[in-house]
Amino acid sequence: LKKKNMSCFWNSINKALGKGWNPAQLLDWYKSVNKVPNRVTINGDFLTRRQRQENYRWVDGYDLEDGHLTGSADAFFVLLCEVEQCNVLHHSAHGKVLYASTALNAGPTYVFRSNASHIDFVQAVD
Repeated sequence: LKKKNMSCFWNSINKALGKGWNPAQLLDWYKSVNKVPNRVTINGDFLTRRQRQENYRWVDGYDLEDGHLTGSADAFFVLLCEVEQCNVLHHSAHGKVLYASTALNAGPTYVFRSNASHIDFVQAVD
């Protein structure tokens, strides 16, 4: 049985970045820029060495057929902050999670909102 791909996650990132990519193209981009993140905090805490390594492996081995459920330490949000030197604020039913780049001139904060079945890009704040 094939799992349904949760395209709203990919669509929301595309919307935030202003890209016109489909989910497969966005995943290809992520894999091409994938690296162990060293300059990102989650709610003010740096990732442990193990978390950073797991983040890299998660993105590297990700398959769109698996679908995507966004968690409180989402590997794709972490990598987005690392590569684009931006921040991500994710509001969910469980609270807020701030993924923050520690780069000196970090770019905008991309705000996302989700519930149990959907995620959407809300706005970019400079």
